[in-house]
Amino acid sequence: MPKDHNLSLDASAGGKLVIAGEYAVLLGCEAWVMPTLARAHVRIETMQASASSGLMTLKNYKTHPRKSPLSKHLISKSIEWGWLNEKKLSLDYELTFDFQSSEFTHGDTKLGLGSSSALTLAWVRALRAYHESLKDSQHQKRFESEAKHAYQLHDSFGGGSGIDIAQALSEKPILFSMTHDSDGKVLRRIKDAPPLAFPWRPLTFFVGHAQNTRPFVRAFEHAYRHQKNKVDTAIREIRESSQGMIDLAFQGDDFSHFLEHVSRHAAAMSELGMHIDVDIVSHEHQEIIRWAKAHGGAAKPSGAGGGDIALAWIPQEHLSSALSTCPLKPMELLK
Repeated sequence: MPKDHNLSLDASAGGKLVIAGEYAVLLGCEAWVMPTLARAHVRIETMQASASSGLMTLKNYKTHPRKSPLSKHLISKSIEWGWLNEKKLSLDYELTFDFQSSEFTHGDTKLGLGSSSALTLAWVRALRAYHESLKDSQHQKRFESEAKHAYQLHDSFGGGSGIDIAQALSEKPILFSMTHDSDGKVLRRIKDAPPLAFPWRPLTFFVGHAQNTRPFVRAFEHAYRHQKNKVDTAIREIRESSQGMIDLAFQGDDFSHFLEHVSRHAAAMSELGMHIDVDIVSHEHQEIIRWAKAHGGAAKPSGAGGGDIALAWIPQEHLSSALSTCPLKPMELLK
């Protein structure tokens, strides 16, 4: 690399909110997902070695005090798979990295909006830009598919449905579903969601504490193997109420019927939580659900539940009085 070569590349990707179809999406049901305002950012720079002190570099990423398990994993896998090659840099230059996901926090608490997947995709986009800047034709061709590389990293870090990556890739509301082929490989289907029939965007609330999704998903998968009949009943309710929400949001004009499906979806998530022995619908979610119902509306958790985000829909004519008695302050989360 020439000594006068200065490189500074920024890339970003957005988060997600699941509106309907949680858990059932793991069994082939279509889920409705919307993008968030929050974005994760990655910066890649080349700096003179003497100027890179204190920054995360290709050499010190394992021991750097600001490393996170995710940033370390992303860099480690990129080296292992040949996406990064330290030998391409001269002895005078270091490749430095900055990972930022502060937009996904409320105070010191992570909001649970798919920040890990957003950071993963931002990293892939930054690497693609890096190789384009070097005019590295081999890597440029390799990075033509952002989705392939983002899902490869996502799956190596624990997997899941991939719904977060799908929304980050789209940047628009989507309908997401997944199945498995005969070899067990995950097949993901992503469609752009149609325009809303009329403005049914929910109020969004952070319930005050975060919840790691993975333990809830593991509990669900264990229960599905060992008490399938009970779990199936709740999943059937989630699937039917989710589809009702989707149909009415994009094709119908019956808001009261839409709210019935929201309430039914929340009740089914609560029932599923009892079967898998986790509080999908937490105490704080229940508080928002009761508040919404008292004002003619309906509410439900978003995502795996347990914490993070609640969604509420309130009829326009009751919205002002409802907000004056709301137990939590709504947040602007949706793009």
